[in-house]
Amino acid sequence: MANSLTNKTVTGVFWSGTQRFASLGIQFVITLIIARILTPEDYGLIGMVTIFTALGIIMLDSGFGQALIRKQDATDEDYSTILFFQIFLGIIIYLILFFASPLIAAFFNTPELESISKVVFLILPINSFGMIHLTILRKNVKFKVYAKITIISAIISGSIAVTMAYLGLGVWTLVLQMLLQALFVSILLWHFIKWRPKLVFKIESIKNIILFSSSLLSIGLIKTVSRNIYTLLIGKFHPIAQVGYYNQAKRFEEIPSQSITSIIQNVSYPVLSTLQSDDKKLKQGYKKVITQTMFIILPLMIILAAIADNLFIVLLTEKWSPSIPLFRILCAYGILYPLYSINENILKVKGKGKLLVILEIFKNIILFISIVLTIKKGVTILLLGSVITSFISVLINMYFCGKEISYKIVEQFRDIFSIGIVSVLTAIIVMTLNYLNMSPLITLVMQMLFSSIIFISLCEIFRISAYSTMKTIIMNKLKRS
Repeated sequence: MANSLTNKTVTGVFWSGTQRFASLGIQFVITLIIARILTPEDYGLIGMVTIFTALGIIMLDSGFGQALIRKQDATDEDYSTILFFQIFLGIIIYLILFFASPLIAAFFNTPELESISKVVFLILPINSFGMIHLTILRKNVKFKVYAKITIISAIISGSIAVTMAYLGLGVWTLVLQMLLQALFVSILLWHFIKWRPKLVFKIESIKNIILFSSSLLSIGLIKTVSRNIYTLLIGKFHPIAQVGYYNQAKRFEEIPSQSITSIIQNVSYPVLSTLQSDDKKLKQGYKKVITQTMFIILPLMIILAAIADNLFIVLLTEKWSPSIPLFRILCAYGILYPLYSINENILKVKGKGKLLVILEIFKNIILFISIVLTIKKGVTILLLGSVITSFISVLINMYFCGKEISYKIVEQFRDIFSIGIVSVLTAIIVMTLNYLNMSPLITLVMQMLFSSIIFISLCEIFRISAYSTMKTIIMNKLKRS
């Protein structure tokens, strides 16, 4: 049983990682091309409607996806009912946002947002058609299929977007790229996932999972607001270009941090759910998940912060340099994000929906206080406040998660402390290359190359356990190949 779970997890992580990073890699290259053509103001306009789209997607799912994954005896009637309910919700939410578009434009004092919003929000009814198919795919840990879907979608939509950018369509390039990506994903989900809904709608199917899903919906809504509140505030109180700089910095931070965390969350949640009644095994499984996750993310974020100047100048050109200090602050958030999110997985597995809601509310009270104290002090101070808020939230989450599986905060930090020390030492050494007066491109290449060599060497010298585990997994995979 243990070997089966391990193999399932490793396979799931591999294909989920392939999907995520192949798709992100394609999108990243496309973003680099488009960002050299479009302006920070174009990205700022899209950023202003992000929070409304994100809230709509959370309301569409309503927590039913994770509830169905957790439910061991989910039937075709359950899936069919939720599918039809989500399609209905998608249409209703779109209509509400469609008629709210003039208000959104007025809030930001940006008239062009009205027409942009009405088109962007079409993502919601489009997404509603594929959500259950995606739930089925995740429940069965079939991430190889999802890898194909997202890669194909990214290539097609991205290629069209690059063409549109060169044709001078400006912000509409980004709008139509988002729509095409969502459309192709939904179509391909129906193509690859052979499940088809029955013509049934049972209210009992909704009632049976509504308590757990409603908790997740509440959490999702609160988290989405808190995650996007800075875009909203920057768009309201600062020039449009500042939203573009912030969103570009956020995009660069999210690729390594939130993407890796999302991969591990998606795979570990259904696997750890099978261990929900055995706290000892659950702790062992979670400990491996968090240490291996931080072994990847900690050095990545610290080193990226160290090479940020050359990274942005080489990849995006000088016009995006105001994003650099914002990116460095967000890297600190990126380190904290997996500690917060993966701890949540344990509380979800243990069915602590109400506790999750309470913790999320408390986190946002702290966030509100931080915003009130920093909103008039500029974007940099505003983001520093968010990092402090995140650190407090992480400590609270770690405490309650640890209480569930007897994994104390001190023990959790002790397990990742050595990784942090090695990562900082690597970053300090790599930063000295900035003083060699070479071109940004050559310096960046050298920093990326030397950071890998130095980090691995230090892991060998200090015998970092997470490194040894990762090395063993890779060597075993190579031997099997």
